[in-house]
Amino acid sequence: MTNIISQSSLLGKSRGAVRFFATGVNHRTLFLPLRERLAVPDVRLGPVMSALAASQGVQECILLSTCNRTEVYVVPAPSFCPEAFHTEIERL
Repeated sequence: MTNIISQSSLLGKSRGAVRFFATGVNHRTLFLPLRERLAVPDVRLGPVMSALAASQGVQECILLSTCNRTEVYVVPAPSFCPEAFHTEIERL
């Protein structure tokens, strides 16, 4: 997963602005055989989420995995490094 979908901020009603980082692949950015390899089946969801949440600089994360896309959304800490996070994702 090397395509950055967006880097933006959301307006939170209770906490002010919340910055987030998003990365992923979809039917427009990657061929089906590779997307299938990146999909996270239910039996691997727990371990993959634990590994993502334990990554350096990750405060919160969400994983979205369907037949057409796999995306990870992160609320980053100041120490978050996108390149290191991509490397971590490739190990999973």
